[in-house]
Amino acid sequence: MYTSFSALATRQFAGNFQIRFSFFSGLVLYGLIFCAAVFSGNLLAQNSPQSNQLQDLEKELAQINDLLSKPYIAEDKLDQFRKDSITLKSQVSLHKDEILKSVTNILNQLESLGEPLTKESADVSRSRKELTLQKEELNRLLARYRLMSIRAEEQFQKINNLQRAMLTQRLLNKGPLITTLLKDSLNDGENSLKATLEFAINNIGANVVTLTNLIWIALIIIVFSIAGRWTKKFIRQWVSSRVWGNRLADRCFEALLVTTARYSSYLLVTTLLAAYTYSSVFSTVRPIPFLAMVAYGLPVLTLCLFLIELFFTPRSSTAIFKQIDSRTGPVLARRFRLLAVASFIGYVFLSAIYQQSQLAHALLLAKDVYAIMLICLIIWVVVAFSQITNNKKSKKIRFLYLLVLAFVLVAYLGGYRNLSYIVFRVFFSIGITYGIFLLAHKLCSDFFQALDQGKNTWHRHVRRAFGLKADQQIPGITGIRAIVIISIWLTFAYLVTKILGLSDDITEYINRAAIEGFTVGSLNINPARILFAGVVFAVLITISGWFKARLDKKWLSRSKLEKGVREALIIGSGYIGIIISVLVALSIAGFTFTNLAIIAGALSVGIGFGLQNIVNNFVSGLILLFERPIKKGDWIIVGNTEGYVKNISIRSTQIQTFDMADVIVPNSDLISNQVTNWMLYDNSGRIRVPIGVAYGSDTEKVKQILLDIASSHEKVVKNNPDRKIRVLFMSFGDSSLNFELRCHIANIDESLSTKSDINFAIDKAFRENNIEIPFPQRDVYIKHHSENKPPENKR
Repeated sequence: MYTSFSALATRQFAGNFQIRFSFFSGLVLYGLIFCAAVFSGNLLAQNSPQSNQLQDLEKELAQINDLLSKPYIAEDKLDQFRKDSITLKSQVSLHKDEILKSVTNILNQLESLGEPLTKESADVSRSRKELTLQKEELNRLLARYRLMSIRAEEQFQKINNLQRAMLTQRLLNKGPLITTLLKDSLNDGENSLKATLEFAINNIGANVVTLTNLIWIALIIIVFSIAGRWTKKFIRQWVSSRVWGNRLADRCFEALLVTTARYSSYLLVTTLLAAYTYSSVFSTVRPIPFLAMVAYGLPVLTLCLFLIELFFTPRSSTAIFKQIDSRTGPVLARRFRLLAVASFIGYVFLSAIYQQSQLAHALLLAKDVYAIMLICLIIWVVVAFSQITNNKKSKKIRFLYLLVLAFVLVAYLGGYRNLSYIVFRVFFSIGITYGIFLLAHKLCSDFFQALDQGKNTWHRHVRRAFGLKADQQIPGITGIRAIVIISIWLTFAYLVTKILGLSDDITEYINRAAIEGFTVGSLNINPARILFAGVVFAVLITISGWFKARLDKKWLSRSKLEKGVREALIIGSGYIGIIISVLVALSIAGFTFTNLAIIAGALSVGIGFGLQNIVNNFVSGLILLFERPIKKGDWIIVGNTEGYVKNISIRSTQIQTFDMADVIVPNSDLISNQVTNWMLYDNSGRIRVPIGVAYGSDTEKVKQILLDIASSHEKVVKNNPDRKIRVLFMSFGDSSLNFELRCHIANIDESLSTKSDINFAIDKAFRENNIEIPFPQRDVYIKHHSENKPPENKR
């Protein structure tokens, strides 16, 4: 008993010990596995490519922060820091988006595995653990990237604030007044003048020029002056041999050629002299001599004089701008020439003084004098524009320019040179850019209008290639014109942002919004893709129109297909081209065709409520296109409308009546109602000519006369046994014996003229044969009630 009890106790203790040991061993094993998993996860996180990229970005961020903590930072260095910060921000944002996509993907995979079960397969459990570890690792990286994004944004704002402070300091930096500079120059006038004269004598550059250089310069002047004269003679002969129109493009081209002929010698000589002196004479001479500065500036001065004559006093038959006449043009040209020459002289002398380091105050004084003179000359030029136009809009623009110039002048006199220079540069750069793009806009509009009207020879060749009539428009030209004009002004807007010197983040946002698009609600709008889709659509529509014209005029005209089949193929090719153009443009614009089901559902609702007539006409147009019960040129009768089919479109058909009135008939009426087509399968038709003769006439003679008249007409079919000429005695009328002449003609279009000819011939033949054509008679009896007087019989 004792033995059995002790054995039982021993077994129970051993079982409990085994259970406890297995529990503790399992707990320890699980802890080891968890620690190993965490360690391996950290190790993977530390060794993953994303972690390495994050560490590199953190180092770069720390380096920029260290450089920003310095007491003085140069402006160019700060610009570079700003660019690096923008690049850093974009990289952090890109990596953060990639991690978010990975986390979303893992969450979707975990969701597909479902909720964890007590009894699930080892593979599912292993996959769940691996995905959970990956999610935790990515969440840790995501948290670090978010923190780094905040730090990068703070760094970027710090750089912006520094740049803003530097810009404000530079703009509001007040330099010495011109009176102070003038006093200093007067106090040191003898030394400044002596140094300037010594510098001018020593740096004129004459001692550098050799005899060989002089020979080459003389050859350049002689040879290219002769070449310029030949060019001038050739251009003038060519211009005089042409008849120039009054369009803006014609006026610009004629003025450009005439002015080029006048300035060809000067432009060639000055440009080649500048190139030769730069490459062979003064290439290694420092400081740059006076002669080199004059040689480098002469081509620019010549080009300015060329442009002044081109726009204000061209020697062509008409001026480019109609507002500039023979009175105002020379005034503006004279003032602009004076401005150009003053700018050239200022450039030469300021460049010379700038190279003399001992004359800093003289350089600043010369710059002030030159700037004030230049501003006064520009004010003088702006005032002269009042002679051209004096409406309210031009007055406002002129007043605005004068106000800005006055502000610039006052700021310059007050010592705020940087502020006045920036305002002057920005304002006038925008004005000049606007003028250039406005001229480009008008030239493009004029070009497309001339192309659409076919004014020039090559314009007519283009229209002939599309098979267009005088009143027809080139397919797709409206879209191409709109896209070109939009592109012109978008380019102008982009240049304005560059002129204004907007911050890189604003420029980057505009570029990103234009290229990558922006989101409005749930809709993503991509302007660049939409604009490109418009270009592709317009080009495809143009190609479709050209293909349709070639199909009509060249290819199908040589085939033996029926006219109706040819027209159906031509119309069908046009619609197919439009459908392909629309689908390709929508695909490029980013339209997803998976939404077609939604659109089809919306259209079905619209059809049910209000679009059923339009859809009915559309389907009827397709039936007319393929079944061809009528075709272009057919003589048809629809209800009370009779005439020729002029055009068949997808929604309606245009019928031209015999009175030359155009009637638009919906296609559904042609399908659902009765239509009489005189020319469905055959252009031949029968005409009927009713005629009455007096009682007592010889009916056989009448019959023979009618047969002879019909047989003698050239348009009546005579030798066809199925289409014989017949004369029928129809009835005994109230006043006449009624006959009817029936005959067939080859072309039913000529039925009215043929019937008229036969009627004229019948009247002539009946007169010659004394056959009377009666008219209705009526006897009227008037009765009187008088007993003494019988009633009178009046006929």
